[in-house]
Amino acid sequence: MPEEAQTYLPLIVFVWTVVTFALGHFIGHRTAVKRDKRKEYNSLAAPIRVELLKQLDTIEAGDYEKANISRDSIFSLSDLTNTPAKITDAYKEFKFANSWDGLEMVQDEYGMGQIMNTEKALIAAKNLLSLIPLR
Repeated sequence: MPEEAQTYLPLIVFVWTVVTFALGHFIGHRTAVKRDKRKEYNSLAAPIRVELLKQLDTIEAGDYEKANISRDSIFSLSDLTNTPAKITDAYKEFKFANSWDGLEMVQDEYGMGQIMNTEKALIAAKNLLSLIPLR
């Protein structure tokens, strides 16, 4: 090895160490931020998905159970996505489909029970569920 190279070798090693340390720190930080965002998203999405899956299960079984999904949780979740308008629009359709008018509820001929059409609620729940995958 030439003598000049040996003179600069400690400087080259030091620069290489600083560059690799900075690069490792940058990559680690970016990965941690993405992981934290994914955890935050999943912690909001999981309860909503559970409610939707319960509703889908009961409708497909021939019964009806209202999904308890708050507007606030949908807005919090949609803020963490790339397409917040799609989720909020799907939620509005879901709320209407699960309302008295959306279910087309009518009293039976004796005034005792209620007859409802859950087809719109089923479609709206499936649509909303498809927009909220776990990451």
